[in-house]
Amino acid sequence: MELFDYLEKKHAKIYSDMGKPSVFFNSTPANNSSFLKFLLRRKWEKLNDVYLERLCSRMFLLFWGISIPFGVFLIYFIVDAFNAI
Repeated sequence: MELFDYLEKKHAKIYSDMGKPSVFFNSTPANNSSFLKFLLRRKWEKLNDVYLERLCSRMFLLFWGISIPFGVFLIYFIVDAFNAI
């Protein structure tokens, strides 16, 4: 993934602090959690890196663009299940 590669090359300390996350090979719950904290707390804004800001802001929007519809679907599914009883 381009974001992880960029973090590894340009911000190695932060990448290491996150546990060197990757899409497949080093995708542990701890690494995923630290990456989500980095992303959702918008820590990337403090680095003053324009390219990283573009990558992270897109990932931030993608995260919420997927999470909100999924949450709505999940609530609908639960409510529908109770109505069927």
